[in-house]
Amino acid sequence: MKFTINLLKVFTILTITFLISCTKTSTVKTNPFLFNCWTDSYEESENKESTIYRSCDYKVFDSSHYRNSFTLREDLTLDYLVLSPVDAHFFIEGTWELNESMDVITLFSNDDKVLAKYKIVEIEEDMLSLKRL
Repeated sequence: MKFTINLLKVFTILTITFLISCTKTSTVKTNPFLFNCWTDSYEESENKESTIYRSCDYKVFDSSHYRNSFTLREDLTLDYLVLSPVDAHFFIEGTWELNESMDVITLFSNDDKVLAKYKIVEIEEDMLSLKRL
């Protein structure tokens, strides 16, 4: 009886460990500022090595040019604005990962194609500086 209970405990622990390891999770101690809608603020990108993104509600951006935009959610899903050749831009859904040890964000479409990969240069409440990889 005692052996059966111990065996059941070990089996339960192994099952939980397996299920957790199979779940797609971020490896990062994520900065809460990251979960936001971000828009390319190219006027501020003086440094050609990184691009400044501002929170989507930071200001009303000039609409004369396409601006890359994406929303990162805490559940690792995203919306990503796709550039259309006929100015009919549209959002697609996908997922994202953040590698804390490398400070790298990878954005994926729902069919697991890489949409973009960025190195985080700096992050503040309403500003995200990224270098495209």
